[in-house]
Amino acid sequence: MNDVYMNKALELAEKGGLNVKPNPLVGAVIVKNNQIIGEGYHQEYGQAHAEINAFLNAKEDVTGATMYVTLEPCSHEGKTGSCAKKIIEKGIKEVYVATLDPNPLVAGKGIQMLKDAGIQVHLGISQEQSNVMNQHFYHYITQNKPYVLLKMALTLDGKYATDAMDSSWITNEASRLDVHHTRSKYQAIMVGLNTVIQDDPKLNIRLENYIGKQPIRVILDPKGVVPINRQVIQDELETWIITSLMPEKKRNQIEHLGNRVIYIQSKDDVIDLERLLNQLHDFGIQNIIVEGGKTLHESFLRDKLFDEIQAYVAPKFIGGTQTLQHLNISTMSEALELKDVSFQIFENNIKITGRK
Repeated sequence: MNDVYMNKALELAEKGGLNVKPNPLVGAVIVKNNQIIGEGYHQEYGQAHAEINAFLNAKEDVTGATMYVTLEPCSHEGKTGSCAKKIIEKGIKEVYVATLDPNPLVAGKGIQMLKDAGIQVHLGISQEQSNVMNQHFYHYITQNKPYVLLKMALTLDGKYATDAMDSSWITNEASRLDVHHTRSKYQAIMVGLNTVIQDDPKLNIRLENYIGKQPIRVILDPKGVVPINRQVIQDELETWIITSLMPEKKRNQIEHLGNRVIYIQSKDDVIDLERLLNQLHDFGIQNIIVEGGKTLHESFLRDKLFDEIQAYVAPKFIGGTQTLQHLNISTMSEALELKDVSFQIFENNIKITGRK
Protein backbone atom coordinates (compact mmCIF):
# COMPACT_ATOMS: atom_id res chain seq x y z
CA MET A 1 0.00 0.00 0.00
CA ASN A 2 2.96 2.35 0.44
CA ASP A 3 3.08 3.22 -3.26
CA VAL A 4 -0.68 3.84 -3.27
CA TYR A 5 -0.37 6.45 -0.53
CA MET A 6 2.64 8.07 -2.19
CA ASN A 7 0.83 8.17 -5.53
CA LYS A 8 -1.99 9.99 -3.76
CA ALA A 9 0.55 12.49 -2.41
CA LEU A 10 1.93 12.97 -5.95
CA GLU A 11 -1.58 13.64 -7.29
CA LEU A 12 -2.10 16.25 -4.60
CA ALA A 13 1.23 17.90 -5.35
CA GLU A 14 0.29 18.52 -9.00
CA LYS A 15 -2.59 20.75 -7.85
CA GLY A 16 -0.09 23.44 -6.87
CA GLY A 17 0.56 24.29 -10.53
CA LEU A 18 2.13 27.67 -11.23
CA ASN A 19 0.90 29.07 -7.91
CA VAL A 20 3.78 27.59 -5.91
CA LYS A 21 6.71 28.64 -8.11
CA PRO A 22 9.57 29.16 -7.55
CA ASN A 23 8.93 26.56 -4.83
CA PRO A 24 8.58 22.88 -5.76
CA LEU A 25 5.34 20.92 -6.07
CA VAL A 26 4.82 18.92 -2.87
CA GLY A 27 2.02 16.71 -1.57
CA ALA A 28 1.58 14.93 1.76
CA VAL A 29 -0.70 12.20 3.12
CA ILE A 30 -1.14 11.07 6.75
CA VAL A 31 -2.14 7.43 7.33
CA LYS A 32 -3.31 5.77 10.56
CA ASN A 33 -4.69 2.27 10.91
CA ASN A 34 -4.47 1.86 7.12
CA GLN A 35 -6.74 4.85 6.56
CA ILE A 36 -5.93 8.29 5.18
CA ILE A 37 -6.74 10.73 7.94
CA GLY A 38 -5.14 13.86 6.49
CA GLU A 39 -3.88 15.17 3.20
CA GLY A 40 -2.52 18.44 1.86
CA TYR A 41 -0.37 20.08 -0.75
CA HIS A 42 1.63 23.27 -1.16
CA GLN A 43 -1.00 25.60 -2.60
CA GLU A 44 0.74 28.92 -3.08
CA TYR A 45 4.21 30.40 -2.69
CA GLY A 46 4.65 31.95 0.74
CA GLN A 47 1.82 29.94 2.26
CA ALA A 48 1.76 26.71 4.27
CA HIS A 49 3.70 23.72 2.97
CA ALA A 50 2.11 20.37 2.15
CA GLU A 51 2.89 18.78 5.53
CA ILE A 52 1.33 21.65 7.45
CA ASN A 53 -1.83 21.56 5.31
CA ALA A 54 -2.09 17.80 5.87
CA PHE A 55 -2.00 18.39 9.63
CA LEU A 56 -4.59 21.16 9.34
CA ASN A 57 -6.90 18.86 7.36
CA ALA A 58 -6.46 15.83 9.62
CA LYS A 59 -9.74 14.23 10.74
CA GLU A 60 -8.31 12.79 13.96
CA ASP A 61 -5.27 12.80 16.24
CA VAL A 62 -2.14 12.16 14.15
CA THR A 63 -0.02 10.87 17.04
CA GLY A 64 1.61 7.60 15.99
CA ALA A 65 0.57 7.99 12.36
CA THR A 66 2.66 7.59 9.19
CA MET A 67 3.28 10.43 6.74
CA TYR A 68 3.97 10.14 3.02
CA VAL A 69 5.55 13.23 1.47
CA THR A 70 6.82 13.71 -2.08
CA LEU A 71 9.86 15.83 -1.14
CA GLU A 72 12.12 15.94 1.89
CA PRO A 73 10.53 18.07 4.65
CA CYS A 74 12.31 21.39 5.10
CA SER A 75 14.48 21.73 8.18
CA HIS A 76 15.09 25.48 8.15
CA GLU A 77 12.89 28.27 9.45
CA GLY A 78 11.70 30.06 6.29
CA LYS A 79 8.50 31.88 5.42
CA THR A 80 6.40 29.11 6.98
CA GLY A 81 8.63 27.45 9.59
CA SER A 82 10.29 24.03 9.66
CA CYS A 83 8.10 21.16 8.44
CA ALA A 84 10.50 18.57 9.92
CA LYS A 85 10.15 20.24 13.31
CA LYS A 86 6.34 20.21 13.02
CA ILE A 87 6.35 16.49 12.11
CA ILE A 88 8.35 15.77 15.27
CA GLU A 89 6.04 17.93 17.42
CA LYS A 90 2.93 16.17 16.09
CA GLY A 91 4.20 12.73 17.12
CA ILE A 92 4.45 11.14 13.68
CA LYS A 93 6.22 7.78 14.10
CA GLU A 94 7.19 6.98 10.50
CA VAL A 95 7.81 9.03 7.35
CA TYR A 96 8.11 7.92 3.72
CA VAL A 97 9.91 10.45 1.51
CA ALA A 98 9.98 10.20 -2.30
CA THR A 99 13.19 12.16 -2.87
CA LEU A 100 15.72 14.51 -1.30
CA ASP A 101 15.46 18.27 -1.65
CA PRO A 102 18.41 19.64 -3.71
CA ASN A 103 18.19 23.00 -1.96
CA PRO A 104 21.39 23.41 0.10
CA LEU A 105 19.26 24.79 2.93
CA VAL A 106 17.63 21.35 3.20
CA ALA A 107 19.64 18.66 1.31
CA GLY A 108 19.38 15.78 3.77
CA LYS A 109 19.06 17.94 6.87
CA GLY A 110 15.31 17.44 7.11
CA ILE A 111 15.62 13.65 7.05
CA GLN A 112 18.47 13.74 9.57
CA MET A 113 16.39 15.88 11.92
CA LEU A 114 13.58 13.30 11.78
CA LYS A 115 15.96 10.41 12.40
CA ASP A 116 17.58 12.20 15.32
CA ALA A 117 14.11 12.47 16.87
CA GLY A 118 13.63 8.70 16.62
CA ILE A 119 11.29 8.74 13.63
CA GLN A 120 11.64 5.91 11.10
CA VAL A 121 12.41 7.41 7.68
CA HIS A 122 12.18 5.58 4.35
CA LEU A 123 13.60 7.29 1.25
CA GLY A 124 13.05 6.54 -2.43
CA ILE A 125 9.49 5.32 -2.93
CA SER A 126 8.14 6.83 -6.21
CA GLN A 127 11.39 8.77 -6.48
CA GLU A 128 11.40 8.91 -10.28
CA GLN A 129 7.87 10.31 -10.48
CA SER A 130 8.71 12.99 -7.92
CA ASN A 131 11.92 13.91 -9.73
CA VAL A 132 10.13 14.24 -13.07
CA MET A 133 7.40 16.39 -11.52
CA ASN A 134 9.96 18.82 -10.07
CA GLN A 135 12.71 18.62 -12.69
CA HIS A 136 12.46 22.35 -13.40
CA PHE A 137 12.81 23.15 -9.70
CA TYR A 138 15.92 20.97 -9.44
CA HIS A 139 17.42 22.71 -12.48
CA TYR A 140 16.61 26.13 -11.02
CA ILE A 141 18.32 25.25 -7.73
CA THR A 142 21.39 23.48 -9.11
CA GLN A 143 22.07 25.53 -12.28
CA ASN A 144 21.15 28.99 -10.93
CA LYS A 145 19.05 29.80 -13.99
CA PRO A 146 15.59 28.94 -15.28
CA TYR A 147 14.80 25.81 -17.26
CA VAL A 148 14.49 27.00 -20.87
CA LEU A 149 12.08 25.46 -23.39
CA LEU A 150 12.23 26.60 -27.02
CA LYS A 151 8.82 26.26 -28.70
CA MET A 152 8.72 26.33 -32.50
CA ALA A 153 6.00 26.10 -35.13
CA LEU A 154 7.51 25.13 -38.48
CA THR A 155 6.53 24.08 -41.97
CA LEU A 156 7.95 20.88 -43.38
CA ASP A 157 10.64 22.90 -45.15
CA GLY A 158 11.65 24.49 -41.84
CA LYS A 159 10.05 27.93 -42.28
CA TYR A 160 8.72 30.13 -39.47
CA ALA A 161 6.65 32.29 -41.82
CA THR A 162 6.33 33.37 -45.42
CA ASP A 163 8.65 36.08 -46.69
CA ALA A 164 5.69 38.44 -46.29
CA MET A 165 5.91 37.53 -42.55
CA ASP A 166 2.59 35.67 -42.46
CA SER A 167 2.59 32.82 -39.92
CA SER A 168 -1.09 32.51 -38.99
CA TRP A 169 -1.48 29.67 -38.82
CA ILE A 170 1.31 27.22 -39.59
CA THR A 171 0.00 24.58 -37.18
CA ASN A 172 -3.50 23.27 -36.63
CA GLU A 173 -5.89 23.98 -33.77
CA ALA A 174 -5.03 20.76 -31.92
CA SER A 175 -1.33 21.70 -31.85
CA ARG A 176 -2.13 25.20 -30.66
CA LEU A 177 -4.30 23.80 -27.85
CA ASP A 178 -1.37 21.65 -26.76
CA VAL A 179 0.79 24.79 -26.59
CA HIS A 180 -1.66 26.26 -24.07
CA HIS A 181 -1.37 23.13 -21.92
CA THR A 182 2.41 23.54 -22.02
CA ARG A 183 2.12 27.22 -21.10
CA SER A 184 0.14 26.24 -18.00
CA LYS A 185 3.30 24.61 -16.61
CA TYR A 186 5.63 27.58 -17.13
CA GLN A 187 6.07 30.80 -15.19
CA ALA A 188 7.07 32.98 -18.11
CA ILE A 189 6.88 33.26 -21.91
CA MET A 190 9.61 35.08 -23.80
CA VAL A 191 9.43 36.60 -27.29
CA GLY A 192 11.40 39.14 -29.24
CA LEU A 193 10.24 42.64 -30.14
CA ASN A 194 9.43 41.75 -33.76
CA THR A 195 6.92 39.12 -32.65
CA VAL A 196 5.11 41.72 -30.54
CA ILE A 197 5.09 44.28 -33.36
CA GLN A 198 4.07 41.93 -36.16
CA ASP A 199 1.66 39.56 -34.39
CA ASP A 200 0.44 41.56 -31.36
CA PRO A 201 0.06 38.28 -29.41
CA LYS A 202 -1.65 37.85 -26.05
CA LEU A 203 0.88 35.24 -24.84
CA ASN A 204 -1.52 33.92 -22.22
CA ILE A 205 -3.18 30.62 -21.34
CA ARG A 206 -6.53 30.19 -23.06
CA LEU A 207 -7.88 26.90 -21.78
CA GLU A 208 -11.52 26.25 -20.95
CA ASN A 209 -12.15 26.57 -17.19
CA TYR A 210 -8.50 27.44 -16.50
CA ILE A 211 -8.25 29.24 -13.14
CA GLY A 212 -4.53 29.06 -12.40
CA LYS A 213 -1.90 31.77 -12.70
CA GLN A 214 -1.08 33.33 -16.04
CA PRO A 215 2.59 33.38 -17.07
CA ILE A 216 4.62 36.57 -17.05
CA ARG A 217 5.31 37.82 -20.59
CA VAL A 218 9.00 38.67 -21.12
CA ILE A 219 9.69 40.90 -24.13
CA LEU A 220 13.23 41.51 -25.40
CA ASP A 221 13.35 45.13 -26.56
CA PRO A 222 16.98 46.38 -26.57
CA LYS A 223 16.18 49.94 -27.72
CA GLY A 224 12.95 50.32 -25.73
CA VAL A 225 10.76 50.93 -28.78
CA VAL A 226 7.86 48.55 -28.05
CA PRO A 227 4.56 50.23 -29.04
CA ILE A 228 2.46 51.13 -26.01
CA ASN A 229 -0.73 49.96 -27.76
CA ARG A 230 0.27 46.26 -27.91
CA GLN A 231 -1.93 43.78 -26.03
CA VAL A 232 0.90 42.62 -23.78
CA ILE A 233 1.26 46.21 -22.55
CA GLN A 234 -2.39 47.17 -22.29
CA ASP A 235 -4.12 44.09 -20.83
CA GLU A 236 -4.43 43.21 -17.14
CA LEU A 237 -1.65 40.61 -17.13
CA GLU A 238 1.98 41.32 -16.25
CA THR A 239 4.70 41.95 -18.81
CA TRP A 240 8.41 42.48 -18.25
CA ILE A 241 10.18 44.58 -20.88
CA ILE A 242 13.90 43.72 -21.08
CA THR A 243 15.82 46.68 -22.45
CA SER A 244 19.08 48.58 -22.25
CA LEU A 245 17.60 51.89 -23.32
CA MET A 246 14.19 53.39 -22.65
CA PRO A 247 13.15 57.00 -21.91
CA GLU A 248 11.93 57.50 -18.35
CA LYS A 249 8.57 58.84 -19.52
CA LYS A 250 7.85 55.69 -21.52
CA ARG A 251 9.04 53.48 -18.69
CA ASN A 252 6.63 55.22 -16.33
CA GLN A 253 3.77 54.71 -18.80
CA ILE A 254 4.49 51.01 -19.12
CA GLU A 255 4.89 50.45 -15.38
CA HIS A 256 1.77 52.49 -14.63
CA LEU A 257 -0.14 49.82 -16.57
CA GLY A 258 1.09 47.15 -14.14
CA ASN A 259 4.15 46.02 -16.07
CA ARG A 260 7.87 46.11 -15.31
CA VAL A 261 10.90 47.48 -17.17
CA ILE A 262 14.19 45.70 -16.50
CA TYR A 263 17.51 47.07 -17.73
CA ILE A 264 20.05 44.51 -18.96
CA GLN A 265 23.35 45.21 -20.69
CA SER A 266 23.35 44.79 -24.47
CA LYS A 267 26.04 44.83 -27.14
CA ASP A 268 25.28 45.97 -30.69
CA ASP A 269 21.58 46.06 -29.72
CA VAL A 270 21.65 42.40 -28.62
CA ILE A 271 20.63 41.53 -25.06
CA ASP A 272 23.14 39.40 -23.14
CA LEU A 273 20.96 36.28 -22.80
CA GLU A 274 23.11 34.48 -20.25
CA ARG A 275 23.08 37.53 -17.98
CA LEU A 276 19.33 37.80 -18.52
CA LEU A 277 18.75 34.18 -17.49
CA ASN A 278 20.78 34.74 -14.34
CA GLN A 279 18.73 37.83 -13.60
CA LEU A 280 15.45 35.97 -14.16
CA HIS A 281 16.66 33.29 -11.73
CA ASP A 282 17.29 35.98 -9.12
CA PHE A 283 13.75 37.23 -9.70
CA GLY A 284 12.42 33.74 -8.92
CA ILE A 285 11.65 32.56 -12.46
CA GLN A 286 12.01 28.78 -12.35
CA ASN A 287 11.14 27.99 -15.98
CA ILE A 288 10.44 29.87 -19.19
CA ILE A 289 9.17 29.16 -22.71
CA VAL A 290 10.94 30.98 -25.52
CA GLU A 291 8.29 31.16 -28.25
CA GLY A 292 10.19 33.13 -30.86
CA GLY A 293 10.72 34.52 -33.21
CA LYS A 294 13.35 33.07 -35.46
CA THR A 295 16.17 35.45 -34.48
CA LEU A 296 15.65 34.82 -30.77
CA HIS A 297 15.62 31.06 -31.31
CA GLU A 298 18.86 31.37 -33.28
CA SER A 299 20.50 33.15 -30.36
CA PHE A 300 19.45 30.53 -27.81
CA LEU A 301 20.53 27.69 -30.11
CA ARG A 302 23.83 29.27 -31.09
CA ASP A 303 24.77 29.93 -27.46
CA LYS A 304 23.36 26.57 -26.28
CA LEU A 305 21.27 28.30 -23.64
CA PHE A 306 18.23 26.03 -24.00
CA ASP A 307 17.36 22.82 -22.15
CA GLU A 308 14.51 21.43 -24.24
CA ILE A 309 12.85 21.98 -27.62
CA GLN A 310 9.26 21.40 -28.69
CA ALA A 311 8.85 21.75 -32.45
CA TYR A 312 5.39 21.51 -34.02
CA VAL A 313 5.79 20.62 -37.69
CA ALA A 314 2.99 21.04 -40.24
CA PRO A 315 2.98 19.24 -43.63
CA LYS A 316 3.25 22.49 -45.59
CA PHE A 317 5.82 23.94 -47.96
CA ILE A 318 6.13 27.69 -48.39
CA GLY A 319 9.71 28.28 -49.51
CA GLY A 320 11.35 31.60 -48.80
CA THR A 321 14.04 32.65 -46.33
CA GLN A 322 12.34 32.57 -42.92
CA THR A 323 14.30 29.68 -41.47
CA LEU A 324 17.23 29.27 -39.07
CA GLN A 325 20.29 30.63 -40.87
CA HIS A 326 22.81 31.86 -38.32
CA LEU A 327 23.88 28.95 -36.12
CA ASN A 328 27.55 29.07 -37.20
CA ILE A 329 27.56 25.38 -38.13
CA SER A 330 29.62 24.33 -41.15
CA THR A 331 29.83 20.53 -40.85
CA MET A 332 27.30 17.84 -39.99
CA SER A 333 29.49 16.75 -37.08
CA GLU A 334 28.84 20.15 -35.47
CA ALA A 335 25.06 19.81 -35.71
CA LEU A 336 22.99 20.31 -32.57
CA GLU A 337 21.37 16.91 -32.09
CA LEU A 338 18.62 16.44 -29.53
CA LYS A 339 18.51 13.63 -26.99
CA ASP A 340 15.61 11.77 -25.37
CA VAL A 341 13.50 12.53 -28.44
CA SER A 342 9.77 11.76 -28.44
CA PHE A 343 6.94 12.31 -30.93
CA GLN A 344 3.24 13.09 -30.73
CA ILE A 345 0.68 13.40 -33.51
CA PHE A 346 -1.94 16.15 -33.49
CA GLU A 347 -4.12 15.32 -36.49
CA ASN A 348 -1.70 16.00 -39.36
CA ASN A 349 0.90 17.85 -37.27
CA ILE A 350 3.90 16.24 -35.57
CA LYS A 351 5.28 17.46 -32.26
CA ILE A 352 8.96 16.64 -31.78
CA THR A 353 10.33 17.00 -28.25
CA GLY A 354 13.97 16.61 -27.26
CA ARG A 355 16.58 17.77 -24.77
CA LYS A 356 19.96 19.36 -25.30
